[in-house]
Amino acid sequence: MGDKDETGKHSGEASSGAPPPEGVQPVHSGATEPATAKQLKEVEKEMTGFEKSTLRWARTAVIMSGLAAAFVCLQWVEMCKGGNDTHELATQAKNQADRTKEVAEAAKKSADAAYLSAEALRPHLAIVLLTPQPLTVDGLPLDSGRLHVQFQVPNYGSSLAQNIQICEFDGVMPPEKIARLPYGNCKSSATWNYGSTVISPVIQLRDMQAPGWGMDGSKPITERETDDLKVGKRVAVFSVLATYHDAAGAAHHAEACIVFTLQQKWGNQTIGSWGSEPCAWDEQND
Repeated sequence: MGDKDETGKHSGEASSGAPPPEGVQPVHSGATEPATAKQLKEVEKEMTGFEKSTLRWARTAVIMSGLAAAFVCLQWVEMCKGGNDTHELATQAKNQADRTKEVAEAAKKSADAAYLSAEALRPHLAIVLLTPQPLTVDGLPLDSGRLHVQFQVPNYGSSLAQNIQICEFDGVMPPEKIARLPYGNCKSSATWNYGSTVISPVIQLRDMQAPGWGMDGSKPITERETDDLKVGKRVAVFSVLATYHDAAGAAHHAEACIVFTLQQKWGNQTIGSWGSEPCAWDEQND
């Protein structure tokens, strides 16, 4: 019994154990608790100025990074919205362009139809068979010293031509200096033997129909000009212009121009056989 008590006593002393040395903290098996705000403040007090500055810059950097991230997110959202808006605007613009094109094409078709209709109904005069007409005893196309030509003015349109005026210009010039001159010597068709204030439409000229209109030049040519025309040193230019209106009041023109000399190779004693060539410029026929 005595031994048992001793054993228990030693066992109790061993289990209680000796106290740990001073300064040694016991190790706990549980997790370490997080630092409180008070402890953080105490840590900050113990930091140096450089460490505090570094901490402030770190906080600022974190805040700026957050703001930058938020800005990028907002910008991305706006870009998505803007992309949708741009696509919608592009679609609307294309649709509007297509509609505008359709309207323009329809307007062009209407204008073309109206033009063709007006062209089909309007008068259409022409200066045809313009040629020098020999009148002198030696077969030259002169009338009292003036150049003389003959021509016809048929109407190939389907309505009457109104307010017709017949104008001309003529001149004698070197072959290398042939030029268009201002028109003058205008007369109403009512003053012509084969004309009237209106010219009725015709289908076509008969094959051998003789020209019915004659016209003299504006002034007599000189003797020297006559001699130069006979040897080809100069040429004669004679142009005829008809101006007229259709029923709607629109003005139109018909023009013809010829060049010739008084050389015998251009003609002979037979009246109406004198030759000529067309002028080099474009004639006005509208």
